[in-house]
Amino acid sequence: MRELSERGPCEDRGCDCCLHFREAWTAGSIYRPGEAVPYNGSSYVALHLNTNDPPPSGNWALIAAKGDAGPAGAAGAQGPPGAAGTAGGTEVYAVTAPGPNGIGFQPEGTDIGSLSLPAGSYVIMASVAIFNVDADDQNWTLELRIGDTVLTNGGGRLITSSSANGTLMVLFTAVNDSATTITLRGYGYNIVVYMDVSQPFSLVAMKVGTLHNG
Repeated sequence: MRELSERGPCEDRGCDCCLHFREAWTAGSIYRPGEAVPYNGSSYVALHLNTNDPPPSGNWALIAAKGDAGPAGAAGAQGPPGAAGTAGGTEVYAVTAPGPNGIGFQPEGTDIGSLSLPAGSYVIMASVAIFNVDADDQNWTLELRIGDTVLTNGGGRLITSSSANGTLMVLFTAVNDSATTITLRGYGYNIVVYMDVSQPFSLVAMKVGTLHNG
């Protein structure tokens, strides 16, 4: 048994040709003259007995070299649309009451605060602490408007020298992809909104992704 000996001429081996193709070149394998392997897109034939010596080297002769890359093919058909992506970071717009002296409601309406918003979809919330500074019971109304359109409103009645918390919340989509102004308006008589730490006022709009009717 000859483990590491040179093979004789092809006619001595009784084979049909002088090339004996093997699997791709691998480290540790023994290659004898006449044995051919593919390697990195080209093919080589061993000239001498060798191991752990990848082609090209003095132990190998090139049979066929790897060809150049062909020209780019024509563009394929457009694939189906992918799944909707995740919305980016949240954008929040907020405003607080304009001063510590409070804002008094008028029967014809008084603007408490407003936000200028770029086009998009928003969740809007308004929260105020309202006080009746009159000697009589008074009705009050809070209203969220987009331009001249009322989005939502709510109200109640305050007894003499009492207070209440008014909260409005609405979900809407800006129209025609245009910027818009949101306004919180109060209606009443001798009803006052104060701005202080214990009774904060806020008008907040949080921009969200596309709104879908479910």
